[in-house]
Amino acid sequence: MPLFARFGYLLFVLAPIGVSHAQDPIGPVGFFVGIGAESDWLTTSTPVSRETLRTTERGLGANVTMGYGSNERWAVFAQVSRARLDGYRGGSYTLTHVDLDLRFHFRWASQSVVPFLQAGPSVRAASDRTDTGRGFGLSMGAGANAFVGSSIAITTALIENVGTFDSFTVNDRPAVASSTKAFTTRLHLGLAWFYVD
Repeated sequence: MPLFARFGYLLFVLAPIGVSHAQDPIGPVGFFVGIGAESDWLTTSTPVSRETLRTTERGLGANVTMGYGSNERWAVFAQVSRARLDGYRGGSYTLTHVDLDLRFHFRWASQSVVPFLQAGPSVRAASDRTDTGRGFGLSMGAGANAFVGSSIAITTALIENVGTFDSFTVNDRPAVASSTKAFTTRLHLGLAWFYVD
């Protein structure tokens, strides 16, 4: 069974447990940390001569999240993800994202499934053994925390990163190349632990 199918089955099985805690004021308040798996799709558009070369590459990876919720509505967090993507010309490379996002939770009292929206600045890098491309952009996403207790939640999110690759190195030396527009779609599924005082 694929990894995401297993996570989905776990969410289906544990969701009723979260409902049993619905009478408690659970929510994303205080410090939290999360880990998870994700599937990444990277689409780039690079000017070549008089044309634009458009490619889409995909792969699997993982991420780590650390943040703080000031109340039941707002949280700020940093997320680092790395995925291994298959290149369209063969071979593979590592795609890294570092996001600093603000998250808004659609929070109601006695609710065990808490949807959210998030957005913030992002840094992205694509690298193999010899070459690296880096750039800045914007991270935007939506998802939900399904609480299975007052301090643990199954979390899922769809995250979009827009921006460019405009800083390049070849064999660890700066290189001049055309700026490349980049659009990443990341599907995340994992667990989050919330510090409960």
